[in-house]
Amino acid sequence: ATNRRAATRNPVRDRVKRQEDLDAEEAAKTDEQKEAEEAEKAAESRARAATATGAMGMLWALGSDTSFAQRQSGTIKREASGPSAGVQKNYHLYILKGKKNIVARQVELSIESLNSGDVFVLDDPFEKIIFQWNGSKANRIEKGTALDFCKKLKDKEHSGLAKMVTVEEKAGAGNRDAEAFYKIFGITDLSAGPPPAITSADKGGDDSEIEKKFRVGSRLYRVEVIPDSSSSSSDSSSSSSSSSKSAGTAELVPVSEGPFVKEMLDPAHCFILDCITEIFPWTGKKSVVAHRNLTLKKAQQVASERPFWVADVERIIEGGEPIVFKDKFKNWGSGIPISMGSVVSGINTSKVQLTGNYDVSAMHKRAIPPPQIEIDNASGSIKIWRIEDFQKVEVGAEQQGQFHAGDSYIVMYKYIWRNKDAFIIYYFQGRDSTINEKGTSAMLTIELDKEVSGMAKEIRVVQYKEPKHFFDIFKGKLVIHQGKQTERPSRPGPFLYQIFTTLNGPRASECQYCDGRLLHSDHTFVRIDPTVPRFFVWFGKGSSEEERSFARQIALLQSPDNPVIEVEEGSEPADFWPLLNNQREYPVRLSSQKTPTRLFHCSVATGTFKINEILDFCQDDLTVNDAFILDTGSAIFLWRGRRCDEREWKWTIEAAIEYHKTSASHSPDCNLWCLDESKEVLDFTCHFPCWFHRSGRGHTAQTLPIPSFRDGLEKAADVLQRYSRRYTYEEISSGNYPKALDTAHLENYLEDSEFERVLKMSRDEFSKLPAWKATNLKKQLKLF
Repeated sequence: ATNRRAATRNPVRDRVKRQEDLDAEEAAKTDEQKEAEEAEKAAESRARAATATGAMGMLWALGSDTSFAQRQSGTIKREASGPSAGVQKNYHLYILKGKKNIVARQVELSIESLNSGDVFVLDDPFEKIIFQWNGSKANRIEKGTALDFCKKLKDKEHSGLAKMVTVEEKAGAGNRDAEAFYKIFGITDLSAGPPPAITSADKGGDDSEIEKKFRVGSRLYRVEVIPDSSSSSSDSSSSSSSSSKSAGTAELVPVSEGPFVKEMLDPAHCFILDCITEIFPWTGKKSVVAHRNLTLKKAQQVASERPFWVADVERIIEGGEPIVFKDKFKNWGSGIPISMGSVVSGINTSKVQLTGNYDVSAMHKRAIPPPQIEIDNASGSIKIWRIEDFQKVEVGAEQQGQFHAGDSYIVMYKYIWRNKDAFIIYYFQGRDSTINEKGTSAMLTIELDKEVSGMAKEIRVVQYKEPKHFFDIFKGKLVIHQGKQTERPSRPGPFLYQIFTTLNGPRASECQYCDGRLLHSDHTFVRIDPTVPRFFVWFGKGSSEEERSFARQIALLQSPDNPVIEVEEGSEPADFWPLLNNQREYPVRLSSQKTPTRLFHCSVATGTFKINEILDFCQDDLTVNDAFILDTGSAIFLWRGRRCDEREWKWTIEAAIEYHKTSASHSPDCNLWCLDESKEVLDFTCHFPCWFHRSGRGHTAQTLPIPSFRDGLEKAADVLQRYSRRYTYEEISSGNYPKALDTAHLENYLEDSEFERVLKMSRDEFSKLPAWKATNLKKQLKLF
């Protein structure tokens, strides 16, 4: 404490003075001292690398000072062609190694990097192929993690347009994928099998040991810039401040030796993550531009001083981090998620408990919508393109806000932020748009982003899941038509549109057919016929004022000269129903009080039975692997997908019955109905925006096989009864029973008399048997 230097009034100048003192001390060192220090640093660097990797399969020649430098200079690079011409691209080879927590790292592109005990991923950006090479002795967790890693590379780095290929180590001549894989390494002859240069699993290192050592040796540094002595002036602090932003020396300040968390990265600073063979310079969005350049140069300098192979250093910008970088941080959500741990007792384990006492109290509380980010007041300019034949076709201003379910679109929104131009690029993908059109919209969005120097925010928009700002920029005039825009002239009409209010605003969607059975008391509908100079707007008794106002605007959009006839439910004129296929019956609200319809998703995908509410739901939310509960207020529907597990279905019924019993808003007479996928009734489908009846393909409005209102439904209590009734021994032994039964205690489903006949003892006597003896007896009798 006595040697502490007193503070100065100019800390910048004091810091520069200390740096000058250090430079003087460095210059005074003898050549022998410098050589000794350099040798010590090199030895320490090699020791850190060996500790961090610890495996021949990861860095197979860390101790070689010359061979790595020579091979590094021979890194394979090619010039990109097509839309990205002029951009330098490289192959990237990654190793995935570990036993429980798999780690991905980039390694040298060499056949000798491969080993039989691990999995490697080769990213070919030229042919857009992602190879997964499986060593013959790689564990299944490495293979599963590698598959997930390949999917993330495909989605994040290639916009979903790359092809994923799996190559087994033993694959040889005749296997096209293997030939293409080894060709990248310069090997064309596979007649004798896999290349002999592939090292063994033993030389690749033990997975458990490598897993422990992988993260040892990695360091996270914050980059501090020391201004040059010529940049500071004792006369003017302002000039010193200005110069410090344009010149200086980068100094690394240690932040952490791991484990790393994303909160360590401050947007106001620049950082370097040193992982021995991978060096990542990360720049925050609020950092000084000059500091970003110095950070990149410092990272390149550190890489060039390594006596072994180091991956190419590429700048990482906040918000655009690659998945390999995110994987270094334990709490970054987009990392590699597959890991081995304890399995929660659930539907796929023998210890699962069939529970009918799911806590449904949370279901009575309506889910809180996620907060919406207010970007601006939606007063910017809009430019829209439709995807047609893999090209952008500009949409006229009169068609803005009108989309077709069979097309994909790109919407560029330009606004002013902090006195400069800013951009948001939405790519809207209609539910009936082809895969090629959806992929093209994503690819062309990236190209459009490059045209504005990468300054745009790209947002994917799925039909019926549009964000609030997307609604706002069209000033409440969002309309979705059926089919493709190019097919519109060939569809003479008439057309029926449903006005549906969401949390983000109202929307008009074209119904599958113009039929009166598709009406519903809770909503507003608009009938449009291009051949008739008038529009009908039908207001359901439960429709909101927001829907009514929106319907009037949409109707007037078609042709301002045509009259709009407003029709209230229950007061339809005589000539109205013939316009809707003479169908006067439609779902009618039974209660005068309008309550919000709610949809609950029931699933055991996580290993435990969970129920979550879905806000702003649509037909596409109903997944075939799960069960759902639809609460309409007057009735509760239980929907089962065709691949839903029967035990999950039983739990859903139990939860729905308990939910009804504990609800204060449902009457005791409220019915609980069960229905299966593809057997939906009108009382169920009317609560989804513009339900698409798949059985209606190829039909006209006159021949449309729209289902009935409630025919074919079963009460939930009757369905649940099947899981608790008694079965004969012949039914159980032959497997002719619901799969939701407790298969570990099938004897409990036998009648008492049949129990004693089959097991030759009473239930009390059986319960006193040792567990092993009871189990063996049940196995012999096919009751286990």
